[in-house]
Order: sequence, then structure tokens, then C-alpha cells
Amino acid sequence: MKIYLIPLLLVVQIFAAQPAIAINTRCQSIETETDSTGSEPVKKMDALSLTAYVTAVTAIASLFLVPALSLALFPAGMVMGIIGIARGRRKGYKNKKGWGLALAAVVLGGAFTLLFMTAFVVAILSFA
Repeated sequence: MKIYLIPLLLVVQIFAAQPAIAINTRCQSIETETDSTGSEPVKKMDALSLTAYVTAVTAIASLFLVPALSLALFPAGMVMGIIGIARGRRKGYKNKKGWGLALAAVVLGGAFTLLFMTAFVVAILSFA
């Protein structure tokens, strides 16, 4: 598989996960599942938050293997994390988990994106 197709696959995954999430939120039987004791509903993982976190962690790994790939993955993880947090605030994380994963993706993506931009500006100014 070509390495330049990975960001494209991430975007396709985001849009492909949307209908599945919409179906899960419409089905009351899925949302109100209880654990074996029957005391409280089981919280399901938010797919976008998990994808954002995995993207940010993959960007850290690709920083050492393919540094150019991490230039695309860090901002992608940050944007997906922001969308995950915004979606969670709008719908509420009543029956979903993943707010912490989305927040971690925003922090990791933002910090490393800022680091890359600072390094780029310093490199440009050093040659001027």
C-alpha cells in the first residue's frame, strides 16, 4: 500500500463511521443495554474520539519512521479530536466514552503541530 494513501483512508474512515454512529444513536435497545448485573447502562466508545487518539499516537510513531507522514497525521488527529469533543458536548457523553481520548488527541496534535511550525519558522529564519 502506498504511504500517501493513509490520510485519504483516515478521511474515508471518518465519513464511513458517521452512518454507523447515527444508526446506533437511533436504536434505543442498543443505547440502553445493561451490564450483567442490570444496574446501569453500558457506555460505548465514541468511534471518532478513538480514531483521533489512534491517529495522534500513530503520528508519534511515524515521527521516527516517516517524518513527512506525521506532518499530515498530527493536524488530522487534532481536528478529529476537536470534532469529537464538540460532538460529545452537543449530544452529551451520557452513554458514550471517549472524551478523554479526544482531549488527548487535541493536546498531542496541537503540541506537535506547534512544534513543527516553530521548527519550520526557525529553519527559514536561520537561512535568511
